Amino acid sequence: MKKEIHIGGKPIGPGHDIFLSCEVGTTHNGEFDKAVKIIEGAAYAGVDAVKFQIIGPEEIHSDKSKTYTYTTYDGETKTENEVELLKKYKFTLPEWKRLKELAESKGLIFFATVDYPGAIDIAEELQVPAYKICSWDMTYYPFIRRIARIGKPVVLDTGPIDTEDLARVLKIFKEEGNEQVIVLHCFHTARPEEMNMRSIAYIKDTFDVLCGLSAADRNFDVDFMAIAFGPVMIEKRLTFDKTNKEHHHAQALEPEEMKEYVEKVKKVAKAVGRYGMFPSPGDIEEGRWSLRRIVANRDIAEGETFCEENIECKLPQEGGLHPLYYSLVLGKIAKRALKENEPITKEDIG
Repeated sequence: MKKEIHIGGKPIGPGHDIFLSCEVGTTHNGEFDKAVKIIEGAAYAGVDAVKFQIIGPEEIHSDKSKTYTYTTYDGETKTENEVELLKKYKFTLPEWKRLKELAESKGLIFFATVDYPGAIDIAEELQVPAYKICSWDMTYYPFIRRIARIGKPVVLDTGPIDTEDLARVLKIFKEEGNEQVIVLHCFHTARPEEMNMRSIAYIKDTFDVLCGLSAADRNFDVDFMAIAFGPVMIEKRLTFDKTNKEHHHAQALEPEEMKEYVEKVKKVAKAVGRYGMFPSPGDIEEGRWSLRRIVANRDIAEGETFCEENIECKLPQEGGLHPLYYSLVLGKIAKRALKENEPITKEDIG
């Protein structure tokens, strides 16, 4: 798979800033003005993209009586018919176009999750620069192949799938000649012991693919920890009001919180830095006076033999020989007289 891809002209991959996307597929409640408000909030927060969902609940459900239960911010449990719940989140094509135009006018990249064939047609009409395939479609192989054939970058969720499932999906992309893939480690749990952030490194190394994180709750700490594993993309849910009693608001950040999140992600990513040992300029400067050097441990006469009793490694002594040479100095002759604590240089050794 490619080591660098571009979505909306923005490079994504190692060596670039983490691509930050707001998941807004449900938190607009299907209300156009709320979707506008969320786009404005995303722009304020400083993310790179907004990702909507083009949903077809009637098309994807065989059991129209299936229910879905979720919890609101204040702890209330709600159960709704899943088809009716998802139908709320649909917009008309003209509305989609207006939302995309608004996002782009705010400097945001607009792309979408699609979950049925008709959604691909809508997305192509919108000329989205990338697609996302959600976790519940990661075994929908004919659909995945159709998206792969389009040739645009594709973001994949993992969630309930395992290593073999992901291997099958990535094989489809290779067969279709599309290697513009980002896999997002995705989980649906609030239990830290079940989040397995090391999966980011595992997926990246096992499949030689770009990997990121779909962070589906309000947690900050574990997301920041995950940055150490090298995600090239992070997706975080955004809402206009976390206390709203509709679906997913309780797991989303408000614009001010998202702004803080973005700033901290960028700060932590800088702190993670490069793989290897690279002393900072400050450390190098400090090392000039804080690291030990070889000095005279007492007054030493010219012609005297250097021994463990008359030399020592002390600090701070800029100019003396590095302790690496301590054993080489032993047994040599002092070419000049040295005062106690005076640095010993190579010119002093006979």
